[in-house]
Amino acid sequence: MNTTTDVNFVANLNVSYVDYTLYYELFNNGVFSFDLGLTARSLNGDVTVTGTTTTVTTVDEAAHYDHIHTATEETNISTAKGKIKTDEIEPMLYVATKISLPLTCLSVFAQGNISLKDEHTLYDYQVGLDYDLVHNRLVDVNLTLGYRLVEMELDNLNNLYTDLGFKGTFIGVVAHF
Repeated sequence: MNTTTDVNFVANLNVSYVDYTLYYELFNNGVFSFDLGLTARSLNGDVTVTGTTTTVTTVDEAAHYDHIHTATEETNISTAKGKIKTDEIEPMLYVATKISLPLTCLSVFAQGNISLKDEHTLYDYQVGLDYDLVHNRLVDVNLTLGYRLVEMELDNLNNLYTDLGFKGTFIGVVAHF
């Protein structure tokens, strides 16, 4: 008798969030600005894990007197599925600064959100360059280029445990009305 077992697991992760930030501009003189505030990060995520176990048992039957071999094969397949879902709001400290480079339309900026709860490690940083495309009383339009790092280590957030990190460059357009 020979038995082989094959186990396959597939995990699908879906995480999204929306930030609601209230901040106060502590300092702004046109060259340097510094903001401090609070962010409420509304996390929405789920993890679905599907596992399939396939067991194949082969029985070799031999008739000794006439040398005839027959094989019997039995296959058992079992599938299990589990899902964890979370909808939480995480309070975070918001810090942002921007420094204009003299005689150019360029600025250097940095912005960060840091979790205020000890149970979780959650932070989101970005640094980069900002170029003023349109700058007047009605609207400011800026082109941004930078680097962003998001880290989410959640410990028992509705039975969800994660250690996720996202990092990379970005380009964007920001409009202030």
